Amino acid sequence: MYDVFTFCPDPIFIADASSDSISIIDMNDAFSEWSGYRKHELLGTSPNRLFPDKDGSGLFHRLAELADAKTTSASCLFRTVRGMDFDVQVEAIRIGADEKSLLFAIVLHDVSEQRWIESIIREERAIGSVILNPDHSIRAMMSYITPVRYDSKQFLHQHAFQFVNEGDLRLVKRAMDYASANRTAQPCSFSIELGNESYMARAVILTFHHWHGALKSTAIVLHSLEQQQEEVDSSFKLRVLMTAKNVSVTELARSTHISLTTISKIRNGKIKKPKRLTAELIAGELGVVPEEIWGNYSYSYGV
Repeated sequence: MYDVFTFCPDPIFIADASSDSISIIDMNDAFSEWSGYRKHELLGTSPNRLFPDKDGSGLFHRLAELADAKTTSASCLFRTVRGMDFDVQVEAIRIGADEKSLLFAIVLHDVSEQRWIESIIREERAIGSVILNPDHSIRAMMSYITPVRYDSKQFLHQHAFQFVNEGDLRLVKRAMDYASANRTAQPCSFSIELGNESYMARAVILTFHHWHGALKSTAIVLHSLEQQQEEVDSSFKLRVLMTAKNVSVTELARSTHISLTTISKIRNGKIKKPKRLTAELIAGELGVVPEEIWGNYSYSYGV
């Protein structure tokens, strides 16, 4: 049991409920890393102090009563060493064969991201959700009601940014940075590329952090996903405008301070949708707005 306890990746501590005063008698390294508490700080103390809501503390008051049950669980809040609260699913598993000894392995499953996602989809229609690791690889994906048919398993462990339109990458990164810096949910709209199809996504983003402040994950709830239809090739529109204004590639590059190579790639359709600033500079020189050439550009709120 203790080999499993020691090396288990889930945070676990051992509670002794043999007496009237329930106390913590051991914890594994995963618990210390996840919560920030060290053994000398908690050994011999009541686990109730770690759970600020009645569901968590109530579970430990009832451990002795639940002695006949092999396992029980509860959803509650856990308070880390720096006062940050995590949503957790607690499993209390009785261990040991001694009938007089009431020892429980308390396994904590951090479900903060799932709880936030559930709170969002209760308030507004959603078509799916994604949880990203700190390196932005896809950890989990859930599909609810969506106009796009896909197998979510094929996206797992893939880097999420490879599916975001290149012109919107900066926008998405800024929204994530804003959500992280302010610890608030951030709305964001951006284009997603799936195979040969392009979709406009409307989403809300929230980042989650370890007790010491480092990024733990990013959760994204997709509220809508609409296929984008391009009536006319944007490169064709650009060529027509340049001809009408009698502007050459060289002249456009000189006046906008954009490289000749980039202008040529945009004009030839190798770059389908340039970054917003690039689009504004080119469109401005031709006397139009970017939307007249490349369609709608999306904006984030608050960044």
